[in-house]
Amino acid sequence: MPSAYQGLVDIVASLGGQMVHVRRGQPPGGRWIVSLKGFADRPFDCDGKGGAPELDRLYVPKVPNPTTYRDYSHTLLPDARERLLAMLRPQ
Repeated sequence: MPSAYQGLVDIVASLGGQMVHVRRGQPPGGRWIVSLKGFADRPFDCDGKGGAPELDRLYVPKVPNPTTYRDYSHTLLPDARERLLAMLRPQ
């Protein structure tokens, strides 16, 4: 079953990293964990309703003011790669 986040999984893989969804021992809905050389592993919590809000915002919205994962298309924003890398950098 392909993930709604396959586009992001592919970006991370193209950079030599890994993005996996973990359920056991995590909050409701699980957590996506991005591992990429040169960055600390970064968890992205799911909301328990099928989405991961921080990751959802990397996709093109289908409505003017998206509030759930269903409000986003499966098309990544043109700068999704750069935005994801910025999210992985320490603040």
